[in-house]
Amino acid sequence: MVLREFLGANISQTPSTPRTLWPLNGGAISVDLHHPWTYLSINLGLGGSNPDFNISLTPELLYVTGNGTYCLPLVKLPLNLVVVDGQEASVQVFTSDDSGQALYNCADITFARDAMAPAPEVCVNGTGVTGVILRQCLQFSAGCSEEF
Repeated sequence: MVLREFLGANISQTPSTPRTLWPLNGGAISVDLHHPWTYLSINLGLGGSNPDFNISLTPELLYVTGNGTYCLPLVKLPLNLVVVDGQEASVQVFTSDDSGQALYNCADITFARDAMAPAPEVCVNGTGVTGVILRQCLQFSAGCSEEF
């Protein structure tokens, strides 16, 4: 079965919907988490209407611990992806916790040459909130994850 409608809360398909300007090389993403831990991944869908979220901005799953704000100051685009000024897209954030339930949230963006990343003091993690990249390992060891 092929799912043609991709999940993402907050995507509006009307042309009048405001979009966030995003730098051409990637941008910041901030999420508010409400579980002691969560798995997190971020996808990108190109286009302004019903995008396929087939571009992974986090090729490896993130494991985030702590309740509160988790902010990634620069989520880079894949090296082989070329975007242009004015191109529309949507960002999809996927989270899952110990219950196995998945949560999706999306934001409409427009890539813009003059878009700026937020100031460092704006993109901060909440107290005790940290994230690591998960890796497939036969045994967990110090080399299985790195901070992200």
